[in-house]
Amino acid sequence: MKHYLILPKRSLLCDNPKKNRGFTLLELLIAITLTSVIVVILSMGLRTGLRAWEKGKEQNAGLVVRTAFEGMLGRQLRALPANSPQSGISMNLFAGDRFFLSFVTTYVSQGYMTGGFLQVIYSYDPDEKRFYYCQRLVTRQEQLQETMTESIGDSDMDELEELGWEINELDGIPPVQFAYLEGQANNASAGDNRLAVTPDEWPDIWEQNTAPRAVAILWLDEDNDDTVQAMSIFYTNPFDYGDTGHKGIDRGSKN
Repeated sequence: MKHYLILPKRSLLCDNPKKNRGFTLLELLIAITLTSVIVVILSMGLRTGLRAWEKGKEQNAGLVVRTAFEGMLGRQLRALPANSPQSGISMNLFAGDRFFLSFVTTYVSQGYMTGGFLQVIYSYDPDEKRFYYCQRLVTRQEQLQETMTESIGDSDMDELEELGWEINELDGIPPVQFAYLEGQANNASAGDNRLAVTPDEWPDIWEQNTAPRAVAILWLDEDNDDTVQAMSIFYTNPFDYGDTGHKGIDRGSKN
């Protein structure tokens, strides 16, 4: 009796050994390298996008604070009180230097229920890079005779609070300097050649007790205090717009 062994058909894949082999080590290394390069490129792009978003967010936040700061200062400067010859009381108690500005205004913010005269101080500490805003309502004539401090530090806080001052440290304000335009706003003409001088060439000390024609804010670079990034001009007379309008912005470097 004959016996037959029936073997299964060979797979078609086995007929072609080239189609049945796996990846070589070189091919695997190339695939891993290409994948790593793609991941690095994507992560760098994502990191760059996140940094740009964070920087834009910080700039927008600083712009909001700066705009609010400029708006309040501009309204206060345009609401300076006039002197009263009958009473003999001088209300133009205006004093300032590069980092300090103090005056009396009739503009009262919405936080006060009643109006009146408001005494304000703007002070920037270049060493600590802090900006302070102080205000108090003038309720007694003697308050107008008090000698104003030319700077505000931690040691001055308690004394000012005892005198009725509200002290606020403003965050997000870049380094700043003040400059002052001489001349009376009421007599200024549109062709006044003093406006031809840029604000960074204006006097940075004001000791005339009367209000200047205009006050300029010089916004400085945070990394280099000698570089002026922008300038804002505020006129103290509501009907004086100078040659450049209510608020002029310029860019350049301070000499």
